[in-house]
Amino acid sequence: MRFLFLCYLCFVAPLVHADASRPQTVSDTIQTLLTAVRDAGFPNAAINFPEMTLTPVASDPDTVVSYPSNLHVQMQTAGSSRDRARIVDNIVLPLTLQATDAADPFQTSQVFPVIRNINYIDRFSDDVELITAPLAGDLVITYEITYPTHTVPLVAPKAADAGLTHLSVHQAAMTNLLGRANDAFVSGSEEGLYFIAFDGYHENALLLDNQMWASITAEVGPIIMAVPARDTVLFVPQYNEAALDILLGLRADIFGERTYGLSDLLFTWDNGNWVVLPE
Repeated sequence: MRFLFLCYLCFVAPLVHADASRPQTVSDTIQTLLTAVRDAGFPNAAINFPEMTLTPVASDPDTVVSYPSNLHVQMQTAGSSRDRARIVDNIVLPLTLQATDAADPFQTSQVFPVIRNINYIDRFSDDVELITAPLAGDLVITYEITYPTHTVPLVAPKAADAGLTHLSVHQAAMTNLLGRANDAFVSGSEEGLYFIAFDGYHENALLLDNQMWASITAEVGPIIMAVPARDTVLFVPQYNEAALDILLGLRADIFGERTYGLSDLLFTWDNGNWVVLPE
């Protein structure tokens, strides 16, 4: 495990990403939709002007999402960013499920774990059977199939069609994740605040790398960890109160400013398991 020590402002500033504000123009609204589609697993999605449609997979122009004419009005009149997120969900989630149903046969080498807030499951209808497992507190383990242009949730029927059980899905996902884990590193400040840097998407999944966390705790002692966003894993030595104050401030800022914050809980690593710390 590599440790880098950087000045506080050098690495804290890029961690805070403000959520999209209330859109002022139609272009603002469709840009919000584009961001949501990309976050849902379609990084190459593109807006088509002047038609004001959105292509989730740039290489497949037949997969087009029409821009709902009343979306901008709904987004302007929504009371909060959470309300705006629910409006966008109504468009993005069916697209995600459509991609899941139409996905080509996959190899186990394409499966990766993704940690989600338990509320993520509630965004899907009851007939969508995601493969999940509890992690700790409000965190659950889910799985995704990674394609060159996008990712889709791995649902139980698709896994069964491939002859995979829940256990074999998890084993394959962990093999794939750990095969890339050497690319991750720990950066830290003189104040004692550390964060995990990886690929901008699977930082959360590194909570499952037991060997990494055993190495970290052997190096810095007992820790307090926060994962306020998918790409943000922060931790401090348990008895460093100054560093903990910084972590608590960052956790509140990052979780509060993300439409889909991951968790606002604190955790500690205890004998190979994440445990929620009471506050």
